Amino acid sequence: MKPSHRLSALTILALLAACAPTTPPPPPPPPAAPAPLAASDADFVQQAAQLNLTEIALGKLAPTKAAKSTVKNYAQRLIAAHSGAQDKLATIASTHGVTLPTAPDADNQQTITSLGGMKRARFDQAYLAATIQAHENAVTFAATEAATTSDAGLKAYAQELEQMAQQHLTAARALTRHPGHPAGYAGARQSRHH
Repeated sequence: MKPSHRLSALTILALLAACAPTTPPPPPPPPAAPAPLAASDADFVQQAAQLNLTEIALGKLAPTKAAKSTVKNYAQRLIAAHSGAQDKLATIASTHGVTLPTAPDADNQQTITSLGGMKRARFDQAYLAATIQAHENAVTFAATEAATTSDAGLKAYAQELEQMAQQHLTAARALTRHPGHPAGYAGARQSRHH
């Protein structure tokens, strides 16, 4: 072999050796453990989940139990709003390693069962009373959480929940005063824009 070819072959072999993988890169570090929630934040997450699950379950009774179309429409809006709120809460909870309940607790289930045995005007009255009480409580516990938590995600969620609960509360109260008024819920939604 000519010296120039030998040099070229050696150069190529040296370049190939330089490109050959050395030791494999170390595996990526495991993901950081989720940040635990403060006890008050964990309580709030559970309260909010129970509110959402219960309002969804109660709302699902309305199509076959309620007398007034306004109550049925209100219930459908609550199902949509609380389903969305539960989805947001699940995202926040997962970032903290918290498992949300998948069904209402025993106390809330008792309310659901009780209302499930009612029909027509009796259901409408009991359903609106239950949602008023639940949303009064929600306004309070959401406002407390928004004021006290140091978790930015929970603070934003609590503020949204407080606003939503206040709107639902206003609408339910309007429906109890004017049960046949079709704008009972729409009026409450429009009032936030003024």
